[in-house]
Amino acid sequence: MNWGKGIVIGMSLFMAFILYMVINLMVTNVDLQSEDYYKKEIEYETEIAQLNNANQLAEKVTLVRKDDYLFIQLPDSLDIRKSTIEFVRPNDMQDDQSLVGGSEKELIYPLSKLQDGMYDVHVQFEDGNKIYLHKTRFYK
Repeated sequence: MNWGKGIVIGMSLFMAFILYMVINLMVTNVDLQSEDYYKKEIEYETEIAQLNNANQLAEKVTLVRKDDYLFIQLPDSLDIRKSTIEFVRPNDMQDDQSLVGGSEKELIYPLSKLQDGMYDVHVQFEDGNKIYLHKTRFYK
C-alpha cells in the first residue's frame, strides 16, 4: 500500500465519522427548560421571595422514598390551603409530572409514574399569608 491509498482511506473514515455525528446529533431530542423562558425570567424575583419564605420556616419540606412511593411532608405548623408538586425532567419535557393537593400535610406519589433518571422537584404551597417554594433534586 502506498501513501495515496492511506490518505484516501483515512479521509474516507474521517468523513464517515463526521456524517455519523451529524445524523446522530440531528435526531437527538433537545428540549428547552421552559417554553416561556423570558416570562419566567421576569417572574424570578417572585420565585426568590418564595424560596426565602420556605427557608425561613423552622420545619422544612421533606421528601422520603419508601418502597415504590415518594412521601412529601409539608410543615405541620402552617395552615396550608393549596399545594402543587412538579417533577421536572430537565432533559425531556414529556416526562414532566405534577400533583395538585389541597390542605394535606403529607402527599404520597407513586414512583411507578416516573421514568428512571433525574428530576427537579418544585414543591409550592401557600397558607393565607404567604406562598412558599421548596426546590430539590430527586433521582429515581
